[in-house]
Amino acid sequence: CASKWARFEPRSLRPVVSASWKVSDSRQESSRRRGEPMATVRKGLPEVWTSGLAQYLCGESPCGWRFQFKAKHKTFEKVPSDFDSAGWKIKHTDALKVEAAALEANGWKCRIETYVRVTGKTGVLVGKIDIIAQKGGVTKVIDVKSGEPKDSHAVQVAIYLVALPMAWETPKLFV
Repeated sequence: CASKWARFEPRSLRPVVSASWKVSDSRQESSRRRGEPMATVRKGLPEVWTSGLAQYLCGESPCGWRFQFKAKHKTFEKVPSDFDSAGWKIKHTDALKVEAAALEANGWKCRIETYVRVTGKTGVLVGKIDIIAQKGGVTKVIDVKSGEPKDSHAVQVAIYLVALPMAWETPKLFV
């Protein structure tokens, strides 16, 4: 791909260019100094995001405690960062639209940024698929990334491929 953005199709198993960032925290003082708890415990089952699960499975985020903490807490203090989250989201959305337009020009029907949620006995798997494209009974899951390729990106799309039929009664999204 000539641009900074690349697409990932699971059949090719090419690593994608990744988007990784720190979450920005605009609060001036920490919640600990204000007497608030460091984190709010999630009610119900733990929620695991596909991106975090993929990083954990690939060893890119080997800290099991971090993974469990994020699954069991809905809010927690984040590391302050100067990362431009809004700017990145705009560029990412633009890249998704370009990719979807190219697919649609070739006869694919596309859905952009589709949330999936699969509830099991001990937890909930949550994710947001960048593009789901269908044509002639074939479904493609495409995840658009920027940055350096990582093994976890291929694993993340593989998780989506397994979760998608479980998230809906039928994986046929378009009539």
